[in-house]
Amino acid sequence: LAHYAGRVVGSAAFCGVLVLLARRILIRRIRLMTTAVDFAVLGGLAFVTGVGTYDVFFGGYHVLDTIAPWVRGILTLQPDPTLMADVPVQYKLHILAAFALLAFSPFTRLVHIWSVPLFYIFRRPLVFRRKVTA
Repeated sequence: LAHYAGRVVGSAAFCGVLVLLARRILIRRIRLMTTAVDFAVLGGLAFVTGVGTYDVFFGGYHVLDTIAPWVRGILTLQPDPTLMADVPVQYKLHILAAFALLAFSPFTRLVHIWSVPLFYIFRRPLVFRRKVTA
């Protein structure tokens, strides 16, 4: 189940990042508001999702015996580095790139992933543009 869900979610995430990147490049109004950091974040997201999706489709490595317990160990503050010893390089690259992107996130627009904006449900809609009627 995790393997096939990874294919679906990874493909959707990779395609979504490519659409966002194309939108930032092709739409002039958005391109003018885009900074180099925005392009770096989208490039990082494209790299992380691309490598992860490649791993799911072409990697052929069983992650449930090594990587999954290692991640669980990190989350429970009891990591076991020996679990990652025999993991192929492309999987390590995916994990390292994801950690680097998470470490970079507080300094970018990705900072929003660290909050739960429940108050958005109850606030009034914001109006950014008004039609000027003559």
